[in-house]
Amino acid sequence: MPHRLLSEIVAGQHLLSVSADDSVFDAVCKMSEHQCGIVLVLDPEGQLEGVFTERDLMRRVVSQEKEPKATRVEDVMTRNIASVPAGRKGIEAVRRMVEHNIHHVVVTGLPGGGYGVVSVSDFIGDEIDVDGHELQMQRKVWETV
Repeated sequence: MPHRLLSEIVAGQHLLSVSADDSVFDAVCKMSEHQCGIVLVLDPEGQLEGVFTERDLMRRVVSQEKEPKATRVEDVMTRNIASVPAGRKGIEAVRRMVEHNIHHVVVTGLPGGGYGVVSVSDFIGDEIDVDGHELQMQRKVWETV
C-alpha cells in the first residue's frame, strides 16, 4: 500500500497526552507503560501546545541533571512541532523527518480536530520505494534512527 494518506496511517490510533503542568516523571511513566517515545502536550481545551519525546528527556532533563519529579513538561517540551496535514501522503511525513532529523511528525487536521503521530517505523517498506531518489531518502531515514 505505498503512498497511503496520513489519515489512513493514523486511523484508529490511541494517542497519549499530558498537560504542560505534569511532571516529566509522570510523562515518562506514561510513555514507558505504553511503550511509546512521544506524548502530545495538550492544553485544557485539547489544543496542541507541544510534544515531549525521549530525545527531550535525554537532552533537556538527563544531560542537564534536572530532577524529573520536580521538572514540568512545559519547561522541557518541544514547542516548534513538525507537522503535516492528514490529507497528505505519508512520504511527505518521511521527508519532514529527514529534513529536521527527527523520529516523529504530528498529523494535523483529522476529523473532529484531533491529532495523530507517525514515526519512521510506520513507513519502512511502504512509502519508501527502493529506487532512485527514494532509496537515498531511505538511507537518510535509517541514519537518523
